[in-house]
Amino acid sequence: MRKILYIALLNIININAFANPESTQTNTIDSAPKKDSEFKNIINDIKISGFGFARYFYVGGEGGYGLSQQYRIKLDVTTGKVKGFSVTGGIFFSQGSSTPDSGARTHSAVQGSRGTAYNDNFSDRFNIGQIYGSKEFKTNSISINIDGGKMNLDTPFNDKALDLGTGGRINMKQKVNRGEVGYHLSFFDSWMSDHAAYNMRRLVDGDTGQMNAGSLGIGNNLTTFGLKGKLLDDTLHFRLYAANMFRLFDLMTFGDIDYGLKLGNHKLTILAQVAFAMMTTDRAYLLLDNGNRFMSQEFGNTAKTRGIYNIQLAYKIHNFSAKIGYLGSFGSGYGVLLDYKGGIDTAGKVWNGNFTATYEGLGAFGSGSFRGTNINVAYLQLGYKFKFPLKLGLDVAYIFGNTNMPVLNVMANPTIPTHTYASRGSQTFMHADFFEITPSITYNFTKKFEVSIFGAGFIGDIQFFKTRAELKYTF
Repeated sequence: MRKILYIALLNIININAFANPESTQTNTIDSAPKKDSEFKNIINDIKISGFGFARYFYVGGEGGYGLSQQYRIKLDVTTGKVKGFSVTGGIFFSQGSSTPDSGARTHSAVQGSRGTAYNDNFSDRFNIGQIYGSKEFKTNSISINIDGGKMNLDTPFNDKALDLGTGGRINMKQKVNRGEVGYHLSFFDSWMSDHAAYNMRRLVDGDTGQMNAGSLGIGNNLTTFGLKGKLLDDTLHFRLYAANMFRLFDLMTFGDIDYGLKLGNHKLTILAQVAFAMMTTDRAYLLLDNGNRFMSQEFGNTAKTRGIYNIQLAYKIHNFSAKIGYLGSFGSGYGVLLDYKGGIDTAGKVWNGNFTATYEGLGAFGSGSFRGTNINVAYLQLGYKFKFPLKLGLDVAYIFGNTNMPVLNVMANPTIPTHTYASRGSQTFMHADFFEITPSITYNFTKKFEVSIFGAGFIGDIQFFKTRAELKYTF
């Protein structure tokens, strides 16, 4: 395919050269090798990245059961470099929901005989994702990449596959003694996180309103700074990021550090993480209609300061791995990220962003965004890889505090009091204490193609069962 594109491009060049009466034979001959080399770089050095998956969900409890299917493809293509310049473009396809509730069925999941036909479903998309240009500068010890256009937000605050912004960023890497240090600076005039989009959808009525919410961009200018490094021969890692969102968050910070110690076949890693967010006093969403229909009542319940911390100890020997840790919160809330978990490393498959796709987790616009909320999570994760490509896992997490978790229909009648915020319509919440216990199994057909299954059981104030089966290919 690359050869065909290459030959076609050369033919176009030759036609243009002969069509130009001012071109001389000497100039055409002299420039041909250079052009030939440049187009070889563009075509031969193309890089393809992304993933595709098919997921099947079941959820069941005393309130009934639900089923859903979800299909997604993210495909990005980056051209080879010419004088350090390259272009990245990508497509994004998504169909179906990952968070069924009681009564959900998959009768209409095929969506037509000629491919997907959208039925005003908020999560269903097929369009251009990323499209941006890049320029690279390199020396022996420093490399600099400058990107401009529409791109995924690449910080510990974000979902790097879904969240998008229009603007620019600079990433620099510097080699130092026994390691490497990286620097990050970005500015986005318009942006949207998937977490924020789902919350806006819940704050409007009707199918038309929900689809409009799906096409919004937040105009509160987003500026991020970052510093990260790998030091001491890759045994010490650190990240420190800060962000400002004009008239929304004065400050959003994330920091972590981990140190790994090897003793023969044993490896012990200590990780510490902290994140903090402080909302602006005069806060407002800058949208086309000034955000009045979204946040008129919302901000009255908002926690101005939110914080979390996470301490973890990980151990690995041969094919066995384990990690144990504790996450806690401080301030008047715990919603500190633009995604449900961002760069925070814990255990559990569902409690941190797979109940409703809107509220639970550590997102800045979800359950932890409200004043008077807090969260504590004690967690354990075990894993074992066999010599053949099979991995078994077990996640156990105990979540407790004023968690403000959303109540699902599948839970039937909660045993503890619930509450509803005026701006959240019919959605109810409760301060639930509960366990998540999730065994999982993963089999790799190839290095890039895998099938996985997990079954999450919940006991305590929240009681239901959720499974997911997934086929995934990574490009």
